[in-house]
Parts: sequence; structure tokens; C-alpha cells
Amino acid sequence: LQRLENRFRYFLVTRNDYTPEAGEVQLEFNFGDTANWLQAHPAYLAAAAETERARALAAVERARTQPELSLGYARQSIRGIGADDHWYNGSIAFSSLQAGLSIPLPGGAQQSALRAAQTGIELAGSRQERSARELRLVEQEALQQHARSRKALQTYQESILPSAAKAAAAAEWQWRQGSIRFAEWSMLQQQWLRAAAATLDHTAAMNQAILQLHYLYSSSIQ
Repeated sequence: LQRLENRFRYFLVTRNDYTPEAGEVQLEFNFGDTANWLQAHPAYLAAAAETERARALAAVERARTQPELSLGYARQSIRGIGADDHWYNGSIAFSSLQAGLSIPLPGGAQQSALRAAQTGIELAGSRQERSARELRLVEQEALQQHARSRKALQTYQESILPSAAKAAAAAEWQWRQGSIRFAEWSMLQQQWLRAAAATLDHTAAMNQAILQLHYLYSSSIQ
């Protein structure tokens, strides 16, 4: 342990004692069923809501271009002298019924509003499709990055890093025995350090891909 601490201080170029904190640095890749993640993602839901809003607005504008039937009923009583010079005490009520049909004129402002609303549907639909494509692209890139990093990490963990660590340990023993020079010992230690750093880099890249996938899948995870 003392030798490891000495090596750690050497690579940090310090005389202070530092102890690395133990912990799992590799995230787990386990999201379960993510078949419907896109339909549950907030960005896609926001774009879909805009499309529905545009359709509702178009429906309102379309309804305004249709003939409109109106019916009205009124009932009132008269107290006092009426137009026929008769006295009314309010006991007699008069009723009336009105009906009307409003037919919008072809063309004009209402048709322009309808065309604008239909254009709004097309624009909102395009934005929704673009949102889906962009999210799918992010997913594809994250999956590819995860696959590349995982493969490279496996190679380093199973082959490169153990070999470098073995060579560094052998160099440590040989240097203490006086059979190799400091420059040779330092070169082998640097090789081990570079292998360890590359292992951490591939781990960080894989973790970044997992975090990106979590951003995409988290809304659909039950």
C-alpha cells in the first residue's frame, strides 16, 4: 500500500498524501422497455401539443365559414296605455319568435384566416416531425457512442490495462533491485498511467452516452 501511495504522489508531483476515494465509476446500462420513449418525451409532447393547438384553431376558423342558424324567443308584458290606446295591467304577455340564417360571403378576411390556420397546421406538423428526427438522431448517436466506448473499455480492462499494470509492477521490483535505470522505470510507469487514463476516458465517454440515453428514455420508464 505504501508503494502505491508513493507512486500516486509521484504522478501527482506532490509530497502531500492523497487517497483516492473508492466508488463505482461505471454507470449501468439498463433501461428496460423503451419502445415508446419518443411519444413520452417532453420535447416531442410539446411539439405535438402545438400541432393539436393549430388543428383546433383551424377547426374554429373553418366553422366560421359555415352558414350559421340563429333562433330567438322573447316574451314581455305591457303595463299602461299601449299603442292602440288601450290600458294594459301587465296580465297579458306578448311572445315573439325570431329566426335568422347568416351566410358568410365567399373570399374575404375569413377565408384568409382559414388559409392561415391551415398553414399553421402544416408548420406545426413540420416542427413535430423535425423534433422526432432530431431526438431519433440523438438516440442513434448515443447508442453508437455507447457501443464504441463499451468495446474499447472492454479491450482496455481485459488486455491493455492488465498488461501495463503487470509491466509497471515488474519495473517497480526491478528498479528496487537495481537492475533497471530510473528512465526505464519511469517509461513503464508512464505506459501504465496512459493505459489507466485511457480506461477512464472510455468509461467517461460510455457514461456520457448512458446519461444522454437516460435523458431520452427517462420519461417512458415506469
